[in-house]
Amino acid sequence: MLAYIIQERIDARARNVAVPGWHDSSYVLPIGESYGSSEEVLAYQHSGGLQHHYAAVGSLTDWRREVASRCQGNSRLVLAVATMFAGPLLRFNGATGGGFHIVGGSSSGKTTALRVAASVVGPPEYAREGRSTANGLEGVAVLHNDATLILDELAQIDPKQAGDAAYLLANGNGKSHANRAGDARATARWRVMILSAGEVGLAQHMAEVGKQARAGQSVRLADVPAEAEAGHGVFERLHDAHDGAGLSANLKDAAARTYGAPWPLWLEYLTHTDSPVLTAQLRESTDRFLVTHVPEDASGEVRRVAERFAIVAFAGELASSCRHKLTGWPKGEATSSVAVCFHAWLRRRGGSGSADTDALLSRIRAFFEAHGESRLEAYRAPQTALPVRERAGFKRFDEVGVTEYMVLPEAFNRELCAGFDARLAARALVDAGWLKPGTDGRSSTVVRIPGLGAVRLFVFDSRKVHDSAL
Repeated sequence: MLAYIIQERIDARARNVAVPGWHDSSYVLPIGESYGSSEEVLAYQHSGGLQHHYAAVGSLTDWRREVASRCQGNSRLVLAVATMFAGPLLRFNGATGGGFHIVGGSSSGKTTALRVAASVVGPPEYAREGRSTANGLEGVAVLHNDATLILDELAQIDPKQAGDAAYLLANGNGKSHANRAGDARATARWRVMILSAGEVGLAQHMAEVGKQARAGQSVRLADVPAEAEAGHGVFERLHDAHDGAGLSANLKDAAARTYGAPWPLWLEYLTHTDSPVLTAQLRESTDRFLVTHVPEDASGEVRRVAERFAIVAFAGELASSCRHKLTGWPKGEATSSVAVCFHAWLRRRGGSGSADTDALLSRIRAFFEAHGESRLEAYRAPQTALPVRERAGFKRFDEVGVTEYMVLPEAFNRELCAGFDARLAARALVDAGWLKPGTDGRSSTVVRIPGLGAVRLFVFDSRKVHDSAL
């Protein structure tokens, strides 16, 4: 065999690539096909047992008529379809990944949205079940590099690993592994857009095992409420159906009969479009979306998620206006629908501030509401007063009532700021006006306590704490 390989004349060569997706100006699919003007033949050889589910049945005209036309006027469906087109565009703005999680009840139509999205590239099986560990998702992520990964039912992921899974998929870096000889293998890398659905959001799913979702995890997978507030679940416009259930059935049937036709045409268009031009168009469209829809005082977290919505809006508009007119939607349909979903996410989130800061303020407010009477000793308390068990600090009064909560350092660090960096938390509390800084510029203040002398305490304005709860 070796002699044959050495002596046989080779007339054509192909380059084997480690992952599908973009390679210079060419795009490689897991099924062995590649798109682009490069003369070099590129091939992806996958040794694992995962199926790719890229296939096409029916024509683009069929798909536009049966599927895409019924998405028009339905913001969640437009978001889902445009997210599929957005996967290959991550390369053009340098984004690592991230996505959207459609949250709603069992009859809201969220699974229908995933089926419709899957029909852009293949059959309903393209949408994968979320039943997996964070490690098991690595192979799936690589298979969807530079594309969009659909995960149905987030609740099937172990809640202990759900947060790690969000980080893993969005950040695009796998864990380090060793080969049989004990040497470190190359770390798997990918860049994916994520579209998922479930009856609970990421934070609620993690809370089932007592874990708190951090802002970074929520940013990577933005919860979009399935209910479109029109009384029909994810649907705002019923088209040829009598109700939401009827439209859902029509769409599921259509997505199972005609699918995959837009994808080769989309890749052919992207690989023959000048990359600098596409990058400039994406940047301009993103800037316009942010200026139009993001509050000026929005946190960095909100702006990051808004940029992802903006990429999806651009993808939907480009797929509709390119020479193939892939969706058949009118100009502005994708942008307006994606904007509706962005504002729905923002309302569900509770505003445009920092999620970690909001969680910190909520935790501290809850502490004072629960323990303000039992664990805070009155400043200058009479000698006849009962002792306070597990004292966390003191409370100071004026003629109206409690004006300040003064918390001991250990209680502040271990209880009020549990799960947060205490120094960063103190700074955020000062910025929010809840914590009164000392005259020395530190976040704590030296207070003379009868019987204890000069003690350094964290002094809270109680009116700020409770007014913020209104």
